[in-house]
Amino acid sequence: MSFYKAYVNYEGKRHAIILSNLTMEHLKKQIFRVTERTHTDGLLITDVDERNGLIETDESVVYSFKNGPALFTVRFQSNTKCRYQIGESDSKVKEDDQSAIKKENISKTLDFRKHWSNNWRRSNAEAAKIVEQMMYNKEKGLIVVTLNKKMNGNLYSILALANDNNIKKKKFEDYCMYVIKRDVVVLKVAVDGNIYVVDCKLECDGLVNVTTQIFVTSKAIVDERLKQFIHFIPWNTKMHHDIPVQLQELEDNARKCRKQGSFDESIVYSQKYLQIASDNFEFYHYTAMGYHLLGIIYDNKKEHEKEIECYENALTVRKKIFGNTNVCNADLHWNLGLTFKIIGKREISSKHFEEAWKIYSIVLGEWNIETLRAKRKIKQ
Repeated sequence: MSFYKAYVNYEGKRHAIILSNLTMEHLKKQIFRVTERTHTDGLLITDVDERNGLIETDESVVYSFKNGPALFTVRFQSNTKCRYQIGESDSKVKEDDQSAIKKENISKTLDFRKHWSNNWRRSNAEAAKIVEQMMYNKEKGLIVVTLNKKMNGNLYSILALANDNNIKKKKFEDYCMYVIKRDVVVLKVAVDGNIYVVDCKLECDGLVNVTTQIFVTSKAIVDERLKQFIHFIPWNTKMHHDIPVQLQELEDNARKCRKQGSFDESIVYSQKYLQIASDNFEFYHYTAMGYHLLGIIYDNKKEHEKEIECYENALTVRKKIFGNTNVCNADLHWNLGLTFKIIGKREISSKHFEEAWKIYSIVLGEWNIETLRAKRKIKQ
């Protein structure tokens, strides 16, 4: 008999279930078991991997497992009359609807596909704070977060802005943030990163491109030429400031405690990070980061079974988001390879090192130091 592992997200909590057959009836039974619900009224099951597509038939259940363990979101909907009867106001109903809408638009949060490091997250969290400060002070301008690296012999950053003393600059190792406070900003350079347009008019001069994201406040006016490269994301204080800034503070505290050897305290910060991420973004990159943070701490504590579980959960989420060929996935395979080797499971360890090597070779190149290191580990 075959068994199929899946995960169910319900009311901010994540539950693991095992299915012995892929039918709607069996799936519902397992969902009722973990959610402790006693009736089926208004049950909605959606597949996170299929952009929240509804699961309504046996065929859709089978399809959900095409790439491995499935990720389901579960809601129990009551009709509008019942919701009023239990004392919920119209505004509360609208808030719930807005919450659902926000979860469906989580792809508009900070992007981790091209950039993913701690400095990327920190620099954008700082940019979000400045956006809110400028809006509060009724200031206008542009905030740029860019990677400072050379590409094709030219600086693919905003070196021209770096030499302007009227522009505020802050460095986050390999990233820089620039704050330009003006009613009209003329962008003349390519930006390998994000820009935040705060109630100003943004014009382009020449061949301008933004590689990752453009966030715009409600009163901003942006040159239409930029739409050729990227969609504009309307600024949402909760999604783009409140939650990411809180998560960044928790991550920084978790790292600080870990470096100080306060592992239990670091676990508390990381668990809170994971809870907030899963409550607001379900199975998305912040959730994967929460699992990753916990995995590192359990590695420090030599609690390898918990470490493996966290890394595997992070890997499952990241595969759903990025597919297989992403450096973050390779890093997780590397970590799992090391851990399985420590506990004596060399065959599993070699498989993870091989997966890491394959991904590194595709993304970083065959002769990259990390690629070669993973390749050597396969035969050890």
